[in-house]
Amino acid sequence: MRADSLHGVVEAVLDAAVRRAVEDPLPVQTAADVRAAARAPVPAGLTTLVVPAVARVAGRWSTRVVSLGSRVSFSVKALLAAVPPLASSLAVGTRELHALGSLVVNRLRADGHPVEPRFVQRVTVNAYAWPGGGRTLEDAQAPALVRIAGLWLTRPLAGERAGDWVGRAAEAIEAADLGARLARYREGPPALGP
Repeated sequence: MRADSLHGVVEAVLDAAVRRAVEDPLPVQTAADVRAAARAPVPAGLTTLVVPAVARVAGRWSTRVVSLGSRVSFSVKALLAAVPPLASSLAVGTRELHALGSLVVNRLRADGHPVEPRFVQRVTVNAYAWPGGGRTLEDAQAPALVRIAGLWLTRPLAGERAGDWVGRAAEAIEAADLGARLARYREGPPALGP
């Protein structure tokens, strides 16, 4: 992980949220439960932890231009101006990932499957990054972190209702046969996708 990059911040947040879901899952059993958890107020402590990480990244990159995908570029000075909404977006994203990861953990346990943290992370990330499907849940997807970073950066501008995105991701997990996906994951995932 590179601590001086936005990619590093997203990766650290993702790792912490999934680790927390495995160790202390929320009591979510359905997509409706995940939506409700996502709409709950963000604890002040979570935002307090996120602000220094965003400020550190913004300070180190203050004279650079960041590209997200092929169409979105911005100066990090603009990011500095957006630190409070961005920190809030990261805190909401952390809560969403914890709720989504908890759903994966709870479903695996309910079906008598072992909880493998790396598998939980793959399913959580892929469902969150592509809630409409189009990607396998158990395979590594190279652009996932960039996609999540873009979501969190643009959330303050998007006006999305709380819980909509993560609710669609939870529905994708509900519809998936996690036992079969775990078996495919254990066989050895294919190389990174496009």
